[in-house]
Amino acid sequence: IWTQDHFTFKGDFYRFNDYTLSPKPLQKPHPEIFQGGSSRAARDNAASVSDWYFTNGNTPEGLKAQIDDIQAKARANGHTVRIGVNAFVIARDTEEEAQAVLQDILRHAHVEAVHAFGDAVKQAGRASPEGEGNWAKSTFEDLVQYNDGFRT
Repeated sequence: IWTQDHFTFKGDFYRFNDYTLSPKPLQKPHPEIFQGGSSRAARDNAASVSDWYFTNGNTPEGLKAQIDDIQAKARANGHTVRIGVNAFVIARDTEEEAQAVLQDILRHAHVEAVHAFGDAVKQAGRASPEGEGNWAKSTFEDLVQYNDGFRT
């Protein structure tokens, strides 16, 4: 679709018959591919085909391990991938002031919604091949801001 006119494809889930995309992407051979996710499958896919990989929040040590893993697999695939991370910053003059803002955010969080989200993603994770979802070790504080943004 990105490189030729009159494109035809018949797959299990998508079908195109004599399709022409216009205008075509300016980037050659194709636009950059952006991907998110922290599962084993997502990381393996990023190491093979993605130009950019965005991960959920994590501790600095957890991020380093994840990035080292992706970059090692990418090198083995003859591929390079750039990394982005989800992070939210509470910037104040002192740590004490920043922690006070965080506590205020937590006090005003919709507790049932945060717990429902946590339960849902943890349940989904148990069905994943790894047996552990992206948020299996997330705390209430982590889940108040989506994708573990406060953990980072």
